[in-house]
Amino acid sequence: MNFGPNDCGPFWMTPREQQNTRYDKIDSTIQKRRVFTKKELQQKLNEKNINAKGTLAALQATCQNHDLPIEEVNCKVVEGWEGKPKGMLQVLWEHGFINTAQGEKQAFNTYSIKGYKDQFGN
Repeated sequence: MNFGPNDCGPFWMTPREQQNTRYDKIDSTIQKRRVFTKKELQQKLNEKNINAKGTLAALQATCQNHDLPIEEVNCKVVEGWEGKPKGMLQVLWEHGFINTAQGEKQAFNTYSIKGYKDQFGN
């Protein structure tokens, strides 16, 4: 079961939080660098009809000699909830098994697969 476009969102969030976190957002202020793997470099060199053999360092040097990138820079993606799988707690809440009389945040922190624990850990 996935969150659909007509779903209200995770029950423990306020309506404002649900609306703000519905979709994936790209955070351009945080960038991640990723160095290409040996297999990816070989593939890039093979596309240019260049013999692609050797160690990772040798392949990186060959790529630099042929003006091919050896790394990529991506922006961080903050994932939203729409289109993502629902958790067990959300499904139980939708079917009426979760008691939210004390508040949604309280219910989110109280329920667990292993059961309730009181203040003494029992």
